Amino acid sequence: MSRKEPIYQTILSALILELNTNHFRKNDPFYSESELRKKYQVSSTTVVRVLNMLADQGYIYRIQGKGSFVSKFNRGTAVRITDTHTYDVDEEQVAILVANQTTPLPTRAKFTAESTTWYLERLREIRHAPFEFS
Repeated sequence: MSRKEPIYQTILSALILELNTNHFRKNDPFYSESELRKKYQVSSTTVVRVLNMLADQGYIYRIQGKGSFVSKFNRGTAVRITDTHTYDVDEEQVAILVANQTTPLPTRAKFTAESTTWYLERLREIRHAPFEFS
């Protein structure tokens, strides 16, 4: 006898796949609980569980009374990093905290062993006050 994947896991996987496409952009409104209940024909409990899991994993953020919104980054996807921002050297600084090819990437990133990857951590500051860590 084979085990079926739980319905919440199936929905979670489908929504992650959708979030990692160009369908959504940063801060776009995400599906409402009602829309997801109708789309997948499941209970409110299942929908809330999936939305909370998406938020815990950083795909969306939720604001009580307003809804769910797409987070800044499509997690788990390959990106090309370019620094094309104009920096006012008196106001803004960028510090590279870590840059290496040896830090293990999370398995959920799904990169193949042959993929060339870099692990980067950087901190952007304005007037010596941090405002973005990536």
